[in-house]
Amino acid sequence: FIMAVIALCAWIAAYLVADSITRRINLLTKHIKKVQEGYFSVIVNMKGSDEISELAHNYNYMLEQLERYARLQFQSGADLKAAELKALQAQINPHFLYNTLDTIIWMSAGGKNDEVVEVTSALARLFRISLSKGKTVIPGNDELEHARNYLTIQKMRYKNKFAVSIDAAPETLRLETIKLIVQPLLENAIYHGMEFMDGDGEIRVRSY
Repeated sequence: FIMAVIALCAWIAAYLVADSITRRINLLTKHIKKVQEGYFSVIVNMKGSDEISELAHNYNYMLEQLERYARLQFQSGADLKAAELKALQAQINPHFLYNTLDTIIWMSAGGKNDEVVEVTSALARLFRISLSKGKTVIPGNDELEHARNYLTIQKMRYKNKFAVSIDAAPETLRLETIKLIVQPLLENAIYHGMEFMDGDGEIRVRSY
């Protein structure tokens, strides 16, 4: 009887945690759909200190930046501002964010709480490095960390269809590089290489 009560309490606690995560992710997904439709003024009001709240905070920052660049473009009409806006949108890629949140919802509904935490944490770290307080040049270590988080998310989405190895010479981690030059290569490798393979694939990243 005691074991049955403990099991029931554990199930209720797990259900409440999963329901809380799913509701907040659904809210974030709903706002992202509005951004895809062109409504950039939507702000998510989400309290807390966990990974989902941090993701919502980074999402709000992204919208503020997009709106600010849009105003600058409208005011000046300069081609440079249009290029900056396009570059910022390419960095964030709302479609990738929407697909990732959809994966998180699917895992949460299946009770895979550990995987939900792992992907959400990776997404929050990926956003943090993507934004980098407006910097366009970052240390090599941050660039590889961004790549590592991106691959963690994609491996979950593709159900570990490919293996990943990142080999970096220590002296390259301190050097600076243009931000987000590795992710497009990884994206092409996944979408044009791994997606249609019959067996498992392998992606190797080397820094030397």
